Amino acid sequence: MALLPTAYFPSIFYLQSCVGKERIVLEKQEHFLKQTIRSRCEILSANGILSLSVPIVHEDKKRPIADQRVSYTTKWQIEHWRAIESAYASSPFFEDYELEIRNLVFDSEEKLFERNLRQLEFAMEAFGLDFTLTVTSEYEHFPADDCRNLDFLARKTMREYQQVFTYDKPFVTNLSFLDLLFNLGPLGRNWLTNLSV
Repeated sequence: MALLPTAYFPSIFYLQSCVGKERIVLEKQEHFLKQTIRSRCEILSANGILSLSVPIVHEDKKRPIADQRVSYTTKWQIEHWRAIESAYASSPFFEDYELEIRNLVFDSEEKLFERNLRQLEFAMEAFGLDFTLTVTSEYEHFPADDCRNLDFLARKTMREYQQVFTYDKPFVTNLSFLDLLFNLGPLGRNWLTNLSV
């Protein structure tokens, strides 16, 4: 079992943390933390790493992340989709997953947690990851297998795979699972589970 935070288009390290676990528990009762994987992901553009952030509605008081609402006052979804399309349109598996990822970006879900949950469920299906997914009903301060405070956006040492812009540039580790999906497709499962690709 592992206790993880919710994540916007989770990083590769985040998914690797799920591999081999029978059960993943998502933290639903913590307070929202800004500038973390909870509302941010990173993709690889022609100009390097690009961070995409979901704007949230700022409330008068702190709320559990389960109640954190997404702001739709700007056209951030259009910006995110254009960035993803620009970064991955020439990748080997873009056409295979384009419609599903576009639908996830333009999802009109009010709550950030629910939006992120759909993305994780999609990643589980796309990569054939097999674990039971549950959510917390209350906040625990010191549970076993607590991964809530890991830096899932940190640059980790990882095996390389061919990325769209790495023909003449260095490999970039630990991006959103979108990078792995668009470049390796379903073979990304083998990469995540450290089997030969």
